[in-house]
Amino acid sequence: MNWPHRQFEFGRGVRRSPLHGLLAEAGACFGEVAGWETADWFDAPGKRPEQSYSFAKPAWFPKGAAEAQAALEGVAIADRSLVSKFLVAGAEAEAALSAITSCDPAIAPGSQRLTLLLNEAAGLEAVMTLLRLSEREFLLLSEGPTQIRDLDLLRRRLAAWPGVSLVDVTSAYGMVEVIGPDAEEALRRAGWRGRLERWEDCDSSAEIGFALAWLGRNPRLSPAGWFLLAPSESAAAMAEGLLATAPEGARLIGRHAYHFLRTSALEPVWGLAIGDQVNPFQAGLGALVEVSGERPFVGRKAALAASRQTPDRVLIAVTLADCERVLHGEEPLLLDGRVIGSVDQAAYPFVADRAVGLGICEGGRDLVGRELEVLVAGRRCAARCVGLPALPAAACREESLDVDSAA
Repeated sequence: MNWPHRQFEFGRGVRRSPLHGLLAEAGACFGEVAGWETADWFDAPGKRPEQSYSFAKPAWFPKGAAEAQAALEGVAIADRSLVSKFLVAGAEAEAALSAITSCDPAIAPGSQRLTLLLNEAAGLEAVMTLLRLSEREFLLLSEGPTQIRDLDLLRRRLAAWPGVSLVDVTSAYGMVEVIGPDAEEALRRAGWRGRLERWEDCDSSAEIGFALAWLGRNPRLSPAGWFLLAPSESAAAMAEGLLATAPEGARLIGRHAYHFLRTSALEPVWGLAIGDQVNPFQAGLGALVEVSGERPFVGRKAALAASRQTPDRVLIAVTLADCERVLHGEEPLLLDGRVIGSVDQAAYPFVADRAVGLGICEGGRDLVGRELEVLVAGRRCAARCVGLPALPAAACREESLDVDSAA
């Protein structure tokens, strides 16, 4: 049976996070993403849970819901080591990235910003976080499953700059994300200092479990997320330090809860809700395309044309009237009995009033508030368009990042 989220049983254990042992001891049920062993959800510490499958809510659903609730109400820690990481370095690194990314990389060392890689038709090839480590060094973060694709794309585009080096450093660093209204308190308890209250404030670094880490903010999550990068050999010590000092109720969360947080925050994931046939203005990412100036970059001409047009297709967020129904993706969306698109990104409805699905559909802003139908398991289910995804204001501004440990 081709169950939702069915996991391979063979060829496992090839790629393991630096936190794998810690996650296993905490009761992780492991799945696989791009060869990585990832914690899908957590049982009690010391247990070795097994996957269970269902087209409805699976047996482990309450555990995933508790993880999501912890992130929404307190603090949660997620292993994000599978995130792709690419180091771009050289005297002409800034010029090279300026020619291939939608946002100008001329930001101060110790800053970060979101940026896009577009094709000549302005289609989305990648959504990346760009960190400037020094005058000559940049770190690009992208989705874990697209590591090889993104590496190949960057290699081909940077080939015109022989003085610029590109190194895939994904396996060189472990990464965790601290999420929730108590995330800042968790960081402070673990040794971080600095002004963390505002998006534009500088972040300071500190030793966590004797590990030197890089600190950055994830402005797209709601509630707020902070990511920490540390060398692979000390990433587990960093995570142990966070867990040892975290506020009461803090817990590790798995892939399904993290995906729920992304989807409920209306963050489109490349390869699910968006892809290379979708332009930024259809996906609510137009703020990341700098077409007002004269800076040339791949896809600028088509992006400029798209910015002046009303999109014929847009990314929308829908919610089902029946919160017991589960969306898995690829469900047709209907308006007045006519298919207008599909739900391409969905998550388990761990918190009913935040359960949404994302999909590209025919139409525009007039869809907001409209009553729709979603074809779920052959049955038409009442749904409603609850909004059009858009970047939070903070995601469109430069963010400060301490990189003393990267120097």
